[in-house]
Order: sequence, then structure tokens, then C-alpha cells
Amino acid sequence: STSPSSGTRCSYCEQALAQIVRANQRPSLRMIGTDLDKNASTYEINGEVSLYVVYRKPRAGGKRRNVQTWSFQFQRNVLEYLSTEQCYVALVCRSGSLNKVTGTEVCFLTPEELSEVYGLDDLGSDNSRSITIQREKHKYLRVTSQRRRISKAIPGDALKTWDIGS
Repeated sequence: STSPSSGTRCSYCEQALAQIVRANQRPSLRMIGTDLDKNASTYEINGEVSLYVVYRKPRAGGKRRNVQTWSFQFQRNVLEYLSTEQCYVALVCRSGSLNKVTGTEVCFLTPEELSEVYGLDDLGSDNSRSITIQREKHKYLRVTSQRRRISKAIPGDALKTWDIGS
């Protein structure tokens, strides 16, 4: 597979950031990093909050019972960074092409939810961990960690309704 250009990465990250701006919050946004994952960027919001935005395309053969799924596997260095920095995370579940915004979902996780589903409090000797996201009825996203035996519903509009603060 080919590596995405930074323009492609930014376009997917912009889909997540646009949800914050459209929510009539006027945040100050500054990109502070792109080096942890070729499909991700880290942003500082209002000078105090970090938001890690990463995108994935649908899993190959990822439709089960006609429901689309995405897999987000993070390497240990990314997990350690997210744990140390207490980052919020926007997992952009892209649909098809970049021009097709319809069907693209954003699963927003707080630092507490991220720690719960990825087990950031105890990485042990694991080099990576992954979760699966699937679209559910009533505009929810189901986040599942087989390793942690956790499955939780996240509102599909969680990023739009996030109260960033001042």
C-alpha cells in the first residue's frame, strides 16, 4: 500500500476539526505533530488541550451483517504518547473516496475512554493494541476491544458536542 500524502492526511483531519468549528466554538487550533503515525496529526486546542486525529479506511471484508467496520491499531510509542499527554482522540472512519464525505464517521474518545478501551494503564509487553469500530443504529459507534473484552457505544456526535472550555 502506498503512503498517503500529507494533503490527504490533512483532508481527513480537517473533517474532524470542521465538526469542532461548526459547533460554534471558536477554538484556536495549532498543529503540533505528524510524526507518530503516517495517517495522523496532533493538534493543540486553545493552547491547553491535545487532540490526536487519525484516520483509517474500512477493513477489508469489513462489512458484517451489512455493517461497516474499521480497525485502529496503535503501536506502543503512540499508546505511550497518548497516555502521557492525556490526549483526546478523534478516530476518523473514512467511507470511500476523499470526495465522498457521506458515510465518514468520527469516533471521539476522551482520555478516560481511550485508557479504558486500549488499556493504557497496563501495556505490559505488548508492542501494539487495536480496537474495532462499527456504525450502529441511532447514530452511535460501537467501540470493541477483544483483548480487553470491552464494548461500548459512543455517540456519533460526541466531537460536535464536546465542550472544549475557554
